[in-house]
Amino acid sequence: MNILTHFSEEHRQIAQGLTVLNVICNQMLKKNSPSQADMENLFYFFRTFVEENHHGSEEDILFNKAGDLDMVREGGPMCTAFMGHRMEFDLVGRASHRLQGYQYSTTEKSKKDILQKLYTKNHPLIMPLEEHLISTDLLNALEKEKDPEKFYMLAQDYISITESHSRKEDECLFVLLSQLFTLAQLEQMYQEYLERKNRPDGRVEKALQILNELSLKYKRS
Repeated sequence: MNILTHFSEEHRQIAQGLTVLNVICNQMLKKNSPSQADMENLFYFFRTFVEENHHGSEEDILFNKAGDLDMVREGGPMCTAFMGHRMEFDLVGRASHRLQGYQYSTTEKSKKDILQKLYTKNHPLIMPLEEHLISTDLLNALEKEKDPEKFYMLAQDYISITESHSRKEDECLFVLLSQLFTLAQLEQMYQEYLERKNRPDGRVEKALQILNELSLKYKRS
């Protein structure tokens, strides 16, 4: 297994979680709110599996190493999809505008540090990292929002950004990196990922178990 293949597999698991969130949103609009326990479990999945495990591993392992590659630093041709999508849809800008009224909209300091480190002119990794940051802000807002309609709008922003982000990585960034790294390097990064993931507290395994349970309960009709 190599790190890019594995991250693409995790994108499919993340998509399952987004489906659950979308089903819950539609139920809330119909005044059929989920249990508090289900909501807490769903946020546990997003916080632990998506933000901490998936995004955190991308940043600590893949992005750090990719940032040293000349082709990536120069904005490789296959990463223009990030910029084109940003200019056409500006999902991050729309979500940022919606979050302006939320005082609890904050980003994690560790990610801010990485963002600052990578913030060089035309650096292609700045765009996927900004999407990591805005998704964290959206989760902060979603966990606090009690109004069903406002919750729905925040959730749709989170879903749109996360789906778009995964698609651009699979079809653009990962394709480029598969050509720039050797297979041995990608396999070594996967081993680094396993060391990070396989912690004694079993948080990632718990998050995936929650996902399976919620996916059975909240199916798209």
